[in-house]
Amino acid sequence: MFTGLAIIVYLNQDPRQVRERDYAYVGSFYAFAIFIGFGVFAIREWLSRFNAPKLSLIVASLVGLLAAPAIMGVQGWGDHNRSGKTTALEWAKNYLNSCAPNAILFVTADNDTFPLWYAQEVEGIRTDIRVVNIQYLSDDAYINQMKLKLNKSAALPITMPTEKYVNGVRDYIRYYDYDLKDSVELKDLLAVLTSDNKEDKLPLSDGSFVNFLPTQNFKLTVDSDQLIKTNTISAKDKDKVTPLMEWKYNKDILYKYDLALLDIIANNNWERPIYFESNVSEDTYAGLGKYLYLEGYALRLLPFKTDPKDTRDKMEKTNSDPMYDNLMHKFDFKGFKTAKYIDPESRRVAQSSWSVSNSLTTNLFMEGKTDKARNILVKSVKDIPLKNYSVDDTINRYQTIQNMYALNETKAANKLTDETLEFLDKELTYIASLEPERFNAYGRDIQVGMYVLSNLHRVALGYKQTELSDKIAKKFEELQAKFS
Repeated sequence: MFTGLAIIVYLNQDPRQVRERDYAYVGSFYAFAIFIGFGVFAIREWLSRFNAPKLSLIVASLVGLLAAPAIMGVQGWGDHNRSGKTTALEWAKNYLNSCAPNAILFVTADNDTFPLWYAQEVEGIRTDIRVVNIQYLSDDAYINQMKLKLNKSAALPITMPTEKYVNGVRDYIRYYDYDLKDSVELKDLLAVLTSDNKEDKLPLSDGSFVNFLPTQNFKLTVDSDQLIKTNTISAKDKDKVTPLMEWKYNKDILYKYDLALLDIIANNNWERPIYFESNVSEDTYAGLGKYLYLEGYALRLLPFKTDPKDTRDKMEKTNSDPMYDNLMHKFDFKGFKTAKYIDPESRRVAQSSWSVSNSLTTNLFMEGKTDKARNILVKSVKDIPLKNYSVDDTINRYQTIQNMYALNETKAANKLTDETLEFLDKELTYIASLEPERFNAYGRDIQVGMYVLSNLHRVALGYKQTELSDKIAKKFEELQAKFS
């Protein structure tokens, strides 16, 4: 009781944990094991009525040892069969192959870091890339490691001496508006942030002085010739380059890992390509979002001019030519075919794969590269699962359908539209049938599902698929009535 139910009440964990937290209940496992032992004696006592006591003990022990694993194996084999499952390794390889040679790749969290390190250290894949866990940059020992060569990756361009970032020093720096009218060059700002002069610090009431962030408006001067020299861009893209990158830092506190990240960006001089993990929280990017472009799974930092009228999110912007080469010739999706079971994490990988594929297909089409757009679409349909596992998956289906219509793949678009409509009808009808206390938990699914149906109707109507658009409109009205 106390090591099981009482612990559950005491910890009060929310149900959306990133992994099983069964280690919190290890005490109850001991108690359960004791009762298994009692069970063995009970079985032995019952069997001893029909067999010799020694044989009864052997049989009872075997039953006690094997019954539970056998039942679990029979009942759960399908969901736990990992034979042929290589999606984790392929995800890591594809992430690394999203990056140009000698890149610096900033990532976060354990699930998104350790597969990349495994691919590099065990499989020997793309060891020229330095995978940097941003959270670990809060530790002085990790920053010191980044200053050393590792495998084929040169040391990172961190200029701060060790005494500037030892544990307890500049763990965080608060923003204090110094009313500066213009943005500040990144190297000049770093000089102030790492200065030990009292003139560069704020006085506190106890007489001490601390470093502070005087502005959230940063800038970085860009030399387009240097970009060409380092193969950051090709000469034909020189006109796209802005002479001055300007952005707003999006936090009121600058942590040590932010300080190290900005030091790398300021002093890299575009010698090495810089990438960020995609689909993470905005504060990971230190406000640089408008200068990030997909080249696969990863976002590359590029000093291209930004159009105020361009409302696309960074996950919709692509550096299309290198990304096309990566997806067509370097990405490997065979694990989706060989796996006996596509587990939830693999579904997440499939979902993100469709997201980047759809973005690239759309942009290639908009850039007039129709053949390349069709190649990406064909490869994706062939290699990445199209099955809808959740309502969220239908967002990608809608974008794929839109691309299919744009590329005159009308028959395929109509088929996928019908499948998506049928899936959403079943999901939303089920949700509508639930009692209020359960119904309310599916608010987001309802919003997403109705949003996708509305857009499917609009797209089908726009491409003159009248019968299909009428079918969607009718179903939309039926579901809307159920939710009103």
